[in-house]
Amino acid sequence: MPSKSFEKSIPDCPPRKIRLLAVFNECREVTTPFENVLHVDPERFDIHVLSLSQSPEDIARTLSDLRDNPGQSTPVVTLHGAPAPHRLSWNPWRTARLLRRLNPDIIHLHHCGSGFLLALLARLLTRAAVITTVHSNYTRYRRRQKGMLLLVYKLSDAIVCNSQNTLDAIGPIRRRFFPHTPAVVIHNGVNLPFLSQTYLRPPSAPQSDAPYRIGTIGRLVPAKDHPTLLKAFVRFQQYVPRSQLVLVGDGPWREKLQRLARAWHIDQKVTFCGALPRSRTYEQLTRFDLFVMSSRWEGFGNAMVEAMLTRVPVLASRIDPLPEVLGENHGLFFTVGDPKDLSRKLYYAYTHPSEMTQKAQSAYRFAAQRYSLTQSARQYEQWYEAIVQRQVSPRPGPPAPDYVRKITHSSPAPVAVVKLTS
Repeated sequence: MPSKSFEKSIPDCPPRKIRLLAVFNECREVTTPFENVLHVDPERFDIHVLSLSQSPEDIARTLSDLRDNPGQSTPVVTLHGAPAPHRLSWNPWRTARLLRRLNPDIIHLHHCGSGFLLALLARLLTRAAVITTVHSNYTRYRRRQKGMLLLVYKLSDAIVCNSQNTLDAIGPIRRRFFPHTPAVVIHNGVNLPFLSQTYLRPPSAPQSDAPYRIGTIGRLVPAKDHPTLLKAFVRFQQYVPRSQLVLVGDGPWREKLQRLARAWHIDQKVTFCGALPRSRTYEQLTRFDLFVMSSRWEGFGNAMVEAMLTRVPVLASRIDPLPEVLGENHGLFFTVGDPKDLSRKLYYAYTHPSEMTQKAQSAYRFAAQRYSLTQSARQYEQWYEAIVQRQVSPRPGPPAPDYVRKITHSSPAPVAVVKLTS
């Protein structure tokens, strides 16, 4: 029998890290879930990132851009992709070999295409817990996407929604097809130190001699309803000739919107910036006197939160989840799809600068308390650990309680370790 002194000399073995595989269609600088996983604590998690449409070198370049941001810790992460021009999304055998080699404890899915493939392979080849984040309103997807996502949700061990609205949208199919799958709301996070240190606007009203700049940020697609914004601006600029409209973003509707601007004779006052790097996007944002989100549907509204965290006044369409994310008293709302109501609210914001400045300051405090990237990552960490602890067998179980609690600790500053694998 070993002596007590020998027993005391045996060092305690550190707990095994949870191996996390986060899967994306594509990792870009503006991919919020990708930035979120980079803030997960590397002391407790062995973090792997898989992109189905990029090489590891492509992901590393995005990672390098993010690392240049103040407040972005240097992540410990292993990157997986396919050597160009190959793409894992068209090679399930390569993806299957990767899953067998990694043998992850958790597979976290975010997008429709990659989620469909990985959910099937995870169930066939691994005993990993599958977690899926819902980023948009399920009812707005096309029929084929709805079918694919329904299967992904049914094969998942837990579901995370980025707003109460996205959780409510899957309510009917959840009650019918996967009633025992736990679900929780974890809001998207924004890099608050980066914004506050570099791009925070001073809390002051617009200068009277400068043009009044109205702006929006987002893809030029039907969901964002830019035609309503253009039509409202036609009416607004008749009363405020020294005004400008700035559209940051690109998409399939760009030519259509440019034709509308010419047809309505406002093309000299409307600027189409196209897709910009994050730093230049934020530079444009801080020059706005008013940020407008005219969307017909949204999952969360990241651009609106970024406007809140730079103290730019916000005017948004009254659709779920925007009142939830912005707060009823921290901005203005207009009736969705109604250019007359939008133009009236634009004029109200212009003629009440002190009130809008106060709303912008309260919106900043509201967002800083709720939407920090670190807070979002800590909530995900507790959810990961809770799911793994109850994962005696992969399928299925009783409804889980709400494991997401207030976080009081902060993550350590990791060292730089980036591995590229094909």
